[in-house]
Formats: sequence, C-alpha cells, structure tokens
Amino acid sequence: MTQKFWVGFVTDEDDLQQIYKLRYNDMILEYRPDAVNSLGLDRNEYDIYAKHIAVKDLQTGQIVGYYRMIESADLENGRTFVCEEEYNLDALKARREKICEFSRAVIKKEYRNGMVLMQLWKFILDYMQKNGVRYMVGDASFFGVDRDKYAEEISFLVHNHSADPSLRIVSRDPLGDMTLLAPNQYDPKAVFAKLPPLFKAYLMLGAKVGSQPFVDKVFGSVDMFILVDLLSCNEALVRKILSH
Repeated sequence: MTQKFWVGFVTDEDDLQQIYKLRYNDMILEYRPDAVNSLGLDRNEYDIYAKHIAVKDLQTGQIVGYYRMIESADLENGRTFVCEEEYNLDALKARREKICEFSRAVIKKEYRNGMVLMQLWKFILDYMQKNGVRYMVGDASFFGVDRDKYAEEISFLVHNHSADPSLRIVSRDPLGDMTLLAPNQYDPKAVFAKLPPLFKAYLMLGAKVGSQPFVDKVFGSVDMFILVDLLSCNEALVRKILSH
C-alpha cells in the first residue's frame, strides 16, 4: 500500500513558508477573520528556536498538518514557553522534568478527519518516549473572546479534568477568575459532545486542564491550559497510536 503521508521535523525554507501560510489561512483567519496581513503569513519570535513538526501529503506535496514544539532545553537566555504568557508554570518547571510545549496546532480544513492528527501525535509521542520527556503542555481554544459563552464547557473541564492543585497552574488573565457553574447546572454528556474536537482528543489521551481560562483578545480565543503527563495518561491509547 502506498504511503499517503510523511511526518517529521522540517527546516527547509520552502516548507516553513508553507507552514506559515497554513497557520495564517487555516488558523489565524478562523479565529479572527479580520486579522488580515499583506504577507498572508503567521510567524513570530518563537519560530526561530522552535522545532517544526509537519505532516505532508505525499500525493500533492502540500503540508496539511502542523505543531510547533519547544523543549525545556530550548529555554535558554531567559526564554519562556509560549503559554507562560497566559499561565504561571513555575511549580511545574520546578519539578525539573523534561517538558515539551506544543502550540500553533493546525490541520488543513479538508484533512480534519482525525488521520493527520494521529500522524502528528504518533511522531510526538514517539519522540517524547525516546527522549525522556514527561510532560506535554500547551493550550486548546474556543472561538471568540466571550468566556461566559463557554461557561458549561469550562466548568465541565475544571470539575472533571483539573491538573493536580500542587502544580498551581494559575491563569494570568487580567479579567480574574470566572465563576464556574456547579456540576448540577449542566449535563456532562451533552457538554462533552459539544466540546471542540481537539479538546475531546486531548481528554481521551488523559489530559488535564488549568483551573481557569485565559482570554486571548489578540488571537481571538478563550484558552484552556492543557497538560499531558506520560506517567499517568491513557497508556492503552498511546500504545494504539504508536502501533499504527
């Protein structure tokens, strides 16, 4: 059977330009349709020292899926993870475990059937295991900047999937803490069903979330911190992903 996809780290400038265009067209403009720039590219200072993981359709040569990865070892000269602009991770980093942050996750619209995401996760999980990385961190987002619109979803996530309180994952949102709904104020099954696909996928992997959201007005999203601990995640699913 002919292999359909290639997945790996990319450094080629043409591939990076494809990535920046993909991020702009299929991520930035989805969250903020008015965020138009003349270059049609999404790139920033983190791209210089991050590792770029891409999935390429071998039939078309197009890059169709992507994650940006930053490792603990990349945080030299006072650098921080991207999500530290939104969350305090001091207690997690104090554990001195290897951490990989994943951001700018995007899949081309017509490839959002789960296959490309699994290709990315297979590569990522294999890399983490082989390199002794314990934690995967990052954000998952809701569209828009009205966090109250997602009160049910956020309350469900916090009540059922919160990270260990000892990690003190504190949101830096200037809005302060939002008032969560009580568990009896929503239907858990109905709320799970309406979660964005990436949230569902992370929860299936055994991810935990921060205790409060962060409203990213520039990006146009309501973010929740995501933490996957390879020592306490869904081992059966990890094995399944790695075996494919």
